[in-house]
Amino acid sequence: MKKNKHYEFVSKKECKAYIERTTALIEALVKKLQSLGISAKYYIIGSAGKRNLVTCLVVNGKKLPIDLDINLEVLTVSKKYKDLGKLKEVIRSELNKVIREKGEKFSDGSNSSSVITFSLTTISFVSTAFIELFPSFTYSANQ
Repeated sequence: MKKNKHYEFVSKKECKAYIERTTALIEALVKKLQSLGISAKYYIIGSAGKRNLVTCLVVNGKKLPIDLDINLEVLTVSKKYKDLGKLKEVIRSELNKVIREKGEKFSDGSNSSSVITFSLTTISFVSTAFIELFPSFTYSANQ
């Protein structure tokens, strides 16, 4: 059976709801990281940013994930996070804790080569958020 595939734009209203839920998690993550000696900031990039041109793939009438790309920029870290792999794992682990604490229906953050990915499941479709980590931080002198 041949699959019927096409892309549809996601409405601004629908997209806004996912952005709000996702950024609420990221804001909580940033606060948790601060308590661990990791200073960070985040920003929305890509099609969900200023342009509001978010699309989703529809296969045989079923909407598939949309991407909400969020960069988490690590600004300063304690020297105990000198190993970038350890830093990334701490961030991923703390993200998973925030997801559970907030009672959200996001999947656990999964590790890939450069990003941490988590999905928000709803009745109608799944929204995937990517947190890209930037190793552009400085070590905090007092930690």
